[in-house]
Amino acid sequence: MKEIAIRELRKKLEITPKEKDGIQLNVDKLKNASKSLNKLIECLIVDNCQKSLGYKNYNAVPPPYTGNFMPPTPDLSFTGLDKFVNKPVVENCKAKSCEEGPKAVRKNDDALIIKE
Repeated sequence: MKEIAIRELRKKLEITPKEKDGIQLNVDKLKNASKSLNKLIECLIVDNCQKSLGYKNYNAVPPPYTGNFMPPTPDLSFTGLDKFVNKPVVENCKAKSCEEGPKAVRKNDDALIIKE
């Protein structure tokens, strides 16, 4: 009787590591699938966030700034620099007299030459 019990226990002992390896393989596969699903969910969350921000697809142009986040423009008014501004200088000049008469316009009555 002891021998039969010992044989059965040895068979179970031989089968147990094989079962353990099979279970470990299943656990590894499940971990890998879980990681893949988490990555997929993160991608979907990013897509949903982009759609809620007004993006219809990845090539969409973002809306223009409304002015809330634009940097302030510097004050470019130069007060007190009026004395350095170039003022236009106007000189009086006399009108020149026109001594030449109008030029005669030459009239061309020749027939047109058409080359074929």
